[in-house]
Formats: sequence, structure tokens, C-alpha cells
Amino acid sequence: MAGLRCTAAVARAETLLSSDPAYEATGLSRIRSVKETESRFADALGWPVRRAVADFYADRARALCEEDPRRELRAARNVADALIALCTPDAIGDQPMQDALRPDDLAEIVALLCELTHAYDDHPEFGSLYRDVFGDGMDDVQAALLRCFAATTDGRDRFEADTRALLRLDDVTRQVQRAGLLANPGALSVVLAEYRESSVDLLRTSGFGPLRDVLTAEFLTAKAVALGADDADRRAGEPESLPLSPAALLDSAARFYRHAGRRWGRRGAAGILRTRATAAAADLADRYPVDDAAVGDSDGLGDLVRNINDLVLLAMSRANRLSTDEVRSLLDMAEPLYYYIRSGRG
Repeated sequence: MAGLRCTAAVARAETLLSSDPAYEATGLSRIRSVKETESRFADALGWPVRRAVADFYADRARALCEEDPRRELRAARNVADALIALCTPDAIGDQPMQDALRPDDLAEIVALLCELTHAYDDHPEFGSLYRDVFGDGMDDVQAALLRCFAATTDGRDRFEADTRALLRLDDVTRQVQRAGLLANPGALSVVLAEYRESSVDLLRTSGFGPLRDVLTAEFLTAKAVALGADDADRRAGEPESLPLSPAALLDSAARFYRHAGRRWGRRGAAGILRTRATAAAADLADRYPVDDAAVGDSDGLGDLVRNINDLVLLAMSRANRLSTDEVRSLLDMAEPLYYYIRSGRG
């Protein structure tokens, strides 16, 4: 058990160091070695869940070292199948408490499945390989993995909520892309209006790294296109609730793309998405040239504080006390905002 704690600490350190391109290959090799050791320790203790997760990270690191997309995809499929077999409510057996699935591990695995889908599903060279491994069943795999949160340890509620937020954001952005809604602002506005959890989801997903950056960039682009179309119909003199403009949203989208391009690794699915994010930032600048004057130099923090103060006064001036459902709705919004600010995840 002491060895497991050591391997976990070393793996976290090597993962952070691997963000340096010059160290990436070395870090991946060491992650593979450490996770193979962790798998042997878990096997000796009779912990199948811990072993399955360790095997996944070891196999994934090896796949990235060898730049082998098939092994990368197969590693993800294997761990998904193993966790579904061990951790869904109807499959939980007599595993020891120490072998409980960690909610952060499960959240990361679901996010990596999203990453693989974005990188390989429509890839001209590897798309058929992706379908060989996952077929058309990725949505079913993700849904089954969500059920595995029932078997996780402390912190389950937050990680499950964050993961569901990621999948909602992913679903909306893919819907926009698949249906070509950027060319149909009317239909786009309808889709975005129905996505009522968007603000909370953007906060909740901040811990999912470059994937979240790309999804945020895609959402902001869609929002900017919809707002641009709405400008023609907006009543003259109607006040804006927030200092948002299509130009500002597009400028933010380009920054999120560039940030993702810097954060992702250069191998496997991450390398493909890194290249796409960098290209998307340039394409965004070409398709929607940003007028610096339209973006403006507003006091971001001052604007935010003023709007929060206005919302507080609005709440306090209500004639009636908030109902239980209203309080719950406010907490659903306030909790991720509080965590976002305190944790520094953004």
C-alpha cells in the first residue's frame, strides 16, 4: 500500500513534467513503468479496479510513446469495459473498500473518451480504426461509465456533476458542428436557447484541460454568431444585461483555441487536437475578423462586480422569500462558481 501511494505521487509528477515537449517522451516512458509497477501491487493486494485503471494508464503511455493509435484506442476500450463490468450498480461485488474507484480517475477516463472521439471519429486516416474499436457505441459506453460513479469514493457528487457538464457541452457543440448551424443562425439560436445549463457547465468543466478549452471556444463562436444575427432584431435602446458583444466572444474563442494548442501534448489524439486547435484559431481570425474597437477595453473585474452587486440587490428587493426550488437553483449555479474561484482551476 505504501508502494501504491508512491507510484501515484510519481505518476502525477511525471504527468506535470510531460507538459514540456522536450521531456514528453521521457515522462511517458516513466509513467508507463510506474503504472506497470502499480498494477503489480494492485494485483498482489487483489484490487481489480485499481489494477484496471493502472493498466490503462500504462497502456496509454506506451501507445503514446510508440505513436500507436490502435493501442491508444484499445487501452481506452479495455478500461471502459473493465470498469463497467466491476463498478456499475448491478455489477458491484465484494471489492474491498480500499479498491473503490476514485471519482477523479473516472472523470478523467470519460474526458479522454471524448478526446479520442474528437480526434479520431472523423479522421481521414484513423476514422475506420476508431469505429473498429468503438463502433457506434461510444454514447452507450459513456452512459454506462456515468453509472459507475455510484461505486466511487468521496467527492463523487462534484466529479459526477463536472463530468455530466462536460458531456452536455460536448453534445451541444457537436450538434452545432454536425448540423452546420453556424450557417443557420435562426436554428442555432434555438439550440443555444434550449441549452440552459451553459454558464454553469462552462464553470464546471474548467478542470478538463485543453478539451474544455476547445469546447468553450466552439460554444463562444456559436454564441457570437447567434448574437450577431439577433442584433438586427434587437429593439433600439434595449439595455444589455452583460457587456458582451459578438466581437468580444470571438476574440475570447480564439484565445481559448490558442491556449488549447499550447497545452496539449504532441502525440496521439492530443497531438491531432493540438494541431486542429491552432488551425481553428487562425481560421476564426480569417472568417470573423475582430475589430479591436468592437472588443473594447472594459474593466472586466469591475463589470463583473457591478453585475453581482446588481443581482444581490435584485434578490433582496423581492417581495417574497425565495422558494425551496429557487434556492436550489441558485445553489446549483453558485457552488461551481465558488469552487472555480477558490480552486484556481480556470
